[in-house]
Amino acid sequence: MMPRGGGAHRSLVSRLLLLFRRGLALAVCAFVAVLAVAVLSGSWEVLPVLSGSMAPGMPMGSIAIAQREPVRALKLHDVAIFHPPFSTRVIYIHRVIGLQHEHGEVLVRTEGSANASPDPWTLRITSSSIFIVHYRIPDVGYIALWVHSGIGRATVLTGAGLLALALVIAELRDVKTSKRARVIAHDRSPRPEVVIDLRKIEGEVGALELPGPAEGEPTGLKGRPDSL
Repeated sequence: MMPRGGGAHRSLVSRLLLLFRRGLALAVCAFVAVLAVAVLSGSWEVLPVLSGSMAPGMPMGSIAIAQREPVRALKLHDVAIFHPPFSTRVIYIHRVIGLQHEHGEVLVRTEGSANASPDPWTLRITSSSIFIVHYRIPDVGYIALWVHSGIGRATVLTGAGLLALALVIAELRDVKTSKRARVIAHDRSPRPEVVIDLRKIEGEVGALELPGPAEGEPTGLKGRPDSL
């Protein structure tokens, strides 16, 4: 028989592991949800740094986290996210080195911190807002770059599906274990006791009259057999 203390200890550890797993899953989901809402709302932008032009403060592989702010809040030495004049599909993350207001527009000169010369253009900002980088996380951008690749995207989707499946299986197993524990507890519930009065039974047995030997029948064995 297994000692009760060991079973109680394992039960406590299992509950703690279950709470930890659920807490971790909720924390990850909450972080992803908050980040997704912030990005989808257009208030924040999260981008990987694809080159070393902003090293060493923002090396390649970092994550840049920028907030949308009014253009009037832009100042020298801010790091801004913008499209260069020659393409709306390319994104730059460079530092502001020149700022000029002209006829209601803002003219901006930019430069990569690690570049030997400024960018060969002057940005003419006509919008009312611009993304300004406030936070940077080193090395995490490599994960983002990998996720954006074909094999990375497929791996992430597969991993997310397997993780969701594992969580569902774990929840079902916990439910099954809980039901089994309730059944065992029910089986171990106290049963009505059956009391047998042996004295009463002996009295009844003693009151029985056993038949005696028939007339002429020997009452015992005499002598011994010659052979067996």
